[in-house]
Amino acid sequence: MSAQLNIFTKSKEVEDQLSLLNTPIEILIETLKKGQAARNTATKYDPPNTAGNNAHSGTVRALREFLIPLGWIKNQIRNVSLTSNPQNSVSIVVYSGDINVGIDDNGATPSTRNRKGKQAQLYTQKNFDIFDTFYEYDIEKPEYETWVLLYYYDSKNAQIRAELSLPINMSNRGYIDGWSKRIILGPILLNKTTPPDFDNSQDFDIPIKRRKK
Repeated sequence: MSAQLNIFTKSKEVEDQLSLLNTPIEILIETLKKGQAARNTATKYDPPNTAGNNAHSGTVRALREFLIPLGWIKNQIRNVSLTSNPQNSVSIVVYSGDINVGIDDNGATPSTRNRKGKQAQLYTQKNFDIFDTFYEYDIEKPEYETWVLLYYYDSKNAQIRAELSLPINMSNRGYIDGWSKRIILGPILLNKTTPPDFDNSQDFDIPIKRRKK
């Protein structure tokens, strides 16, 4: 798939774009900080995926705590945890991403850190296909335009990089890697004493399984 990519990095244009989605930047930043605080509860004695799973769950929880009082609702489709706004028909899903998250240099394009499943594939296609021609009978049709709150924990530089982006493509391997809009939030600086990263997590979405021919 191909579409014109719009990247928003300047403070005013980021605020304007987020205002259209009813997602104040202050809320997104505090959401990501709370997710990081949840990550920091993991220790070396926990299972290897604890930090990442804590971060994901903490971020989803915080996003809902902040947005639901503004008229958003908790939404769950299969294994995909969404926060949805019935007023503007927008949903947000939280995923961890790769090292290119939050970067607009030399054509760097982020992707999700982990592979995603059919439900994610469908809302990604919905964002691209205005005619809704792709649905299978056994999959729940996405109602809303779905954005991804994509974050990357950079332990080396003690920061979180993040963006709210509109996905339009999933690779053959199951990674969301194409976007029509990227609203880059800028780095969130962390305390240098942040615990080491024990993240070997999977975001909560069943991967697509393809049969071997």
